[in-house]
This record gives sequence, structure tokens and C-alpha cells, in this order.
Amino acid sequence: MPSNKLTDEEKRAFIKAQTGALAWPQGEIHGEKVWHVVTEPYSQPTHLVLTGEQPAGAVLYPGAREAYKSITQLSGKGPRNPVRLEGGAVDPVLYSEGGKTKIGFIHDKNSSRRRKSTKAKTYPSNIAPDVVETRGRGRRRRHISLR
Repeated sequence: MPSNKLTDEEKRAFIKAQTGALAWPQGEIHGEKVWHVVTEPYSQPTHLVLTGEQPAGAVLYPGAREAYKSITQLSGKGPRNPVRLEGGAVDPVLYSEGGKTKIGFIHDKNSSRRRKSTKAKTYPSNIAPDVVETRGRGRRRRHISLR
């Protein structure tokens, strides 16, 4: 499996040598289009990321739902079973439907780094009867109690 530390030219040469590959655009970085390419075998896919020019044979339909419309089978056949790739907070899922390769996205619940919010606990203050304190993350805040 090639490393993502390969140059763009080396990645493109690797893709051309594969018996099966598919590609789709997903976002931009430094003003250049980002292309994701997955090669066979889909049971253990190689996922490469290219920037700039689209891979040979790829088609771009810019605008809303760009990834859904632009997914292209570069060579070979599409996956028989759904293929879920690691994509951070949202994982792309590749599948075949009616002889056509499609893409979907699933929220990865394991990658969420948001803190779960909890209701702040209040404590009586020694300043005045209508003043309460909240404590958290190393801070203490005083508030007027609205009863």
C-alpha cells in the first residue's frame, strides 16, 4: 500500500496501474480541488488524496452535491459490498446501485470531540443572600440569583 507521502505524480502513476479505481472531489485546500481516489481490492482499499488537477478519467460536476454527482469509476468495477472509509467526523461510504457507483456520508460518532454540556451547579455565596457561585474548569463565577 503506498504512503500518502508520495508525490502527486507518483500517486497518479499508481492509480493508472490499478485494475480498479474510483474518484470523487471533496472540498478545496489552498484554492485547489481535493480529489479522493480508492483502488481495488475494495475489501482492503487504498485511499489516496490528490490536489489540483482531476485524475485521468474523472468527471467534475461543480456545484451543490458535487461529490455525489462527480463520483467516477476510473477503471474496473464498483464495490460489491459497501466500503466505509475513515474521513474524520464524516465517513464516506462507497456502494454500487443499479450498476452505478455511488457515495454517501455517515456521521462518525466515535470522532466527536465536543464536550457534553451539563447544567452548571450553583453554590451559595458568602457575599450576599441573592448571590450564587458557579464553579468549573478552574474558574469561579458569581451571579445574582433570579428566583
